[in-house]
Amino acid sequence: MTEPQLLPAQPAPPSNARLLVPVGLLVAGLVGLIGAVLPWVSISMSAGGVSQSIDTSSLSGPGGGPWRWAALLFGAIVLLIAAGYLFGRRNRGPLGAAAVFSLLLLGVGIYKIVDVYRQAEQTYQQMDELVARVPAAARAGFGSFRDVFHINPGTGLWMVAIGGLLGAVLALVLILTAPKPETAEGWLQAIPNPPPPARPATPASEEGIPPTA
Repeated sequence: MTEPQLLPAQPAPPSNARLLVPVGLLVAGLVGLIGAVLPWVSISMSAGGVSQSIDTSSLSGPGGGPWRWAALLFGAIVLLIAAGYLFGRRNRGPLGAAAVFSLLLLGVGIYKIVDVYRQAEQTYQQMDELVARVPAAARAGFGSFRDVFHINPGTGLWMVAIGGLLGAVLALVLILTAPKPETAEGWLQAIPNPPPPARPATPASEEGIPPTA
């Protein structure tokens, strides 16, 4: 009697760990996009042991203007490229654009962080000069303007810089590890359904064919 033969096993499906990098690029674009609309400048005031913080979040407010719109655009482009790469085909071309726009997003974040600190220092000096003109008796107990008011980069500005840095690194990783375009498929399409379990082949005698002598 012929021994049943097992069909060849199907290859194991790709690991979901390969999704981490493109998903991370998607998150990086989203972080930069959200950071573009969150506060870019934080002003806090402390007096008498009480501290109060005021964030400027308007797109046209302090620290905003065209720089905010540029960050908004760069973050949206990185987000769209990452989504297209994740749900579409693994094309290396858009990844280069994602790396460039991520670097631009990082550049906007770093430039504006430095600019906020620079403008804060100028404000401290100007206010200290005004306070110095006040009679000493009237400003008793008041040391420096920076001891009362604190001007720092806001949450959104830090998110813009972090999103740009993360996007640039992840886009570079994808460029170096992505498969060739001619054999590439979508990341989500690259995870097939689990193959059916192997079943033994039907012996010839059970198919109505008489066994050979």
